Amino acid sequence: MKKKLRAPSIAEARVYRELKSAIMGGLFQPGSVLVQEELCDQFRASRTPVRDALTHLQAEGLVLAMPNKGVVVRDFSPKDVHDIYEIRALLESAAAKDAAGRVPRAELEAIIAKASKLNAKRDFSFSLVKQLGTEMHRLIIATSGNLIMKDLLNRMETLIEMSRIPFRGALERLEEINREHIEIAQALLKGEGETAADLMKKHLSRTKEAHLKILMGRSYGWSEAANRR
Repeated sequence: MKKKLRAPSIAEARVYRELKSAIMGGLFQPGSVLVQEELCDQFRASRTPVRDALTHLQAEGLVLAMPNKGVVVRDFSPKDVHDIYEIRALLESAAAKDAAGRVPRAELEAIIAKASKLNAKRDFSFSLVKQLGTEMHRLIIATSGNLIMKDLLNRMETLIEMSRIPFRGALERLEEINREHIEIAQALLKGEGETAADLMKKHLSRTKEAHLKILMGRSYGWSEAANRR
């Protein structure tokens, strides 16, 4: 007999939601140890919903259970970031090719207008550029019609978001990202699938390199050259 999945309690759902938001917002830095007793006090909950929320977050890859240390916030290494962007480039370039000429014109024009407005105002805050980029990437994936690809990228979304935390201060790259969003949207608008795919691949490759440059200042003993051996 198939075991029924247990629905989370109201307390567990609240703790999970608030703790995840705190981690994604940078309140708990990567590598931080999450002590259950302290979390109980902070989130005004008993041990059971806190423990269950941590189990859920562990399944999503946001926290890790470390021997002799406890539960810690996942710290993404350069190798992790490299692999995430490689997978994204492969999947999202294919999605861009499939979506070209199919994305509703009004939605693409709205994205181009918003990105152009950021250019005009010289307002390249992480939150605004990320919000617009997320809107465009989701639109492309949804329009591509590849449901398996959509499911894979949806499963990765939390890891992608979490890995971006150290990237929030890369102001120069954020300006370039905004410009690249416009170029990709324009190619999609013209129905140029090959161009859109190529632009998407270059966009994610450049972002990967900028992201790795930030992380390489931390000693992980990893390099892309070593990864290719």
